[in-house]
Amino acid sequence: VTGLLGNLSVQINGGTPITIYGGMTTFAFPTKVASGANYAVTIPTQVLSPAQSCSVVNATGMVGTGDVTNVAISCSTHSFTVGGTVTGLKGSGLVLQLAGGNDLAVSADGAFTFATPVAAGNTYVLTVKTQPKNIDQVCTPTNGNAIVWTGNVTSLALTCVSIPPKLALVGMMFGGGANTPGVHPHTFYAAGRVTSGYGPIGATTNSVASVVVDPTNKWVYALDNNGIYQYAIANPVGVGLGIQAFTPTGAGGVGLLMDPLGRFLYLLNYASNTVQLFTINATTGAITAGSSSPTIGFGPRTGTVDPMGRFLYIINEQQGNVASLAINADGTLIPRNSVFVGMQASTAVVTPDGNYVYAGGKQATAIQRMEVGPDGSFMNSLGVPADRSHSLAMHPAGNYLFSAEGAFGDVVPIRTYRIQPGGFLTSVSVSVPAGMGGVVAMTVDPTGEYLYVLGSMQMETFSIAADGSLTPFNIPVNFSPAVASSLVLSR
Repeated sequence: VTGLLGNLSVQINGGTPITIYGGMTTFAFPTKVASGANYAVTIPTQVLSPAQSCSVVNATGMVGTGDVTNVAISCSTHSFTVGGTVTGLKGSGLVLQLAGGNDLAVSADGAFTFATPVAAGNTYVLTVKTQPKNIDQVCTPTNGNAIVWTGNVTSLALTCVSIPPKLALVGMMFGGGANTPGVHPHTFYAAGRVTSGYGPIGATTNSVASVVVDPTNKWVYALDNNGIYQYAIANPVGVGLGIQAFTPTGAGGVGLLMDPLGRFLYLLNYASNTVQLFTINATTGAITAGSSSPTIGFGPRTGTVDPMGRFLYIINEQQGNVASLAINADGTLIPRNSVFVGMQASTAVVTPDGNYVYAGGKQATAIQRMEVGPDGSFMNSLGVPADRSHSLAMHPAGNYLFSAEGAFGDVVPIRTYRIQPGGFLTSVSVSVPAGMGGVVAMTVDPTGEYLYVLGSMQMETFSIAADGSLTPFNIPVNFSPAVASSLVLSR
């Protein structure tokens, strides 16, 4: 007998079957057959657990002058596909792995099947090789570890849930009442519902102009007139934590940009028209000052970083342009080129795939769309008519762009644009007015379900419908008479 894994019944001349057990290599029928008589060895039932097909060689003949030993039974194992169903998937880039080497990319809810079948009798183990990104999610398998026996497996189940933010960190430029200068953490008591906030983490002596969070959600960096303050986030609020470290930077610093890979921090200096590199210690979060580079313009105020950490895009407020700089492996910068946006340029965002940058300004008559070349240079710039788009926010799935339009300092409408193939914009809808005291920042949470609009005196929440339209969702969080400057979400 060769290849037998399960238990096989065989019979001779239609008699009572005997059982050959998996792993046996020889067999003999207990009842002897007389010399000169014919014999026929047959298999009445194939192996079912695991599923196999067995055949007999030299199955028939006549008994001669001795025992017959040349009957051979050969068994082959069936193979079956393994699959199941994914539910709740919103992000992109989900990759499943079976048995340590059989990969499958899944892009949407529904049934999935691995291409390479698994032989019956073998164990399959389903793991998630790559979790979904853009809309960050955690997908968890069930029924993902068992043995293939008699047929195709369709019972695997994978449930994906989005990762909501834990904190909304608001930087305060000027204090008033309980809202003293510093970084104020606001927790979420339900999805999209922000609390009124806590006292500042390690209050600074001067106004906070910019706040960023590292991608591991361990460290917060805040910039004021004196320098950069490093804070730690803890469990999950971090109320009352003191300053972890302080790095003096001198005059002129107005904005911080964080490398999405957590390697570098960049300081925009409005006075010297430079951007200064700081390297980040991966263990302690401590920063070390590096070189400075020109910003291809005057009055750098804000900007954004390519999601893959390849390019830095800086808004030069005075010159009204957006500049592209390539990021070297050591964090140093190589200037590429710039595109005029409009007077008082004030905002820039990039699509999740890094292919397009959008920029606007307080006096701009269009949203400028730039295609990004392989080296980070802007190509094929195109203006989409818009009324003073002074703050932009990108949906994490890359399908919608949100724009605060109108006179900065007023209550203004938030317009939704659908991002079409080629990065072209189509206006979808306009929300109710927002931004008491002017819209100073907007951001979409990692679930893609809520837009947070920071006015200088309050923060508002909008739910995002499937078509990108916005609906007021939460009671605004009021800061008056304080003045807010920056908003960042942390998990």
